[in-house]
Amino acid sequence: MPRNQQSKSNDSAQLSVRCDPELKDDYQDVLDERGDSMSDDLRRHMETVVRRARSREATEEFRPDGETLARVYDALLAFAGDSLKLTLNYYDSAIANEADVKKGSLDAFTHRLQREGYVNLSGDGPTVRRSNTYVRVKPPAADPEEWVHRHRTVAERRRARRGGVPADD
Repeated sequence: MPRNQQSKSNDSAQLSVRCDPELKDDYQDVLDERGDSMSDDLRRHMETVVRRARSREATEEFRPDGETLARVYDALLAFAGDSLKLTLNYYDSAIANEADVKKGSLDAFTHRLQREGYVNLSGDGPTVRRSNTYVRVKPPAADPEEWVHRHRTVAERRRARRGGVPADD
């Protein structure tokens, strides 16, 4: 949709949003840097939210891309049970067998699933002699981008603290 163009139909609705004045100014600065308008950005955001909601209603599940990654995710779901949590060290052989992957490659698959938002990994830390890897598995109906336990990088956490505005560092 060209800049400053309203909806495709003759009818259009106007939105009004209340927010902190500093947030509005920061948001406008980011949009100015991108050469974008608030109206266009909000319109695209609304279209994305609606598209995601409709695709969720159609499939009702968010699955990893790739057959092997999906098999590993399914195996993790099966062994995690209703709690959606498991200690990977206790089940790694069984999960690898169920997913039909080598046990040695399971670590790479679980880290990729974490990067894509399908699991969250944590461990005991370096002070423990034999560290366990704990896995929290995303329920199939949860959107990986919006999952509350989604692993965030340091840059993503900083950006979130600043209200979505990229850090200067």
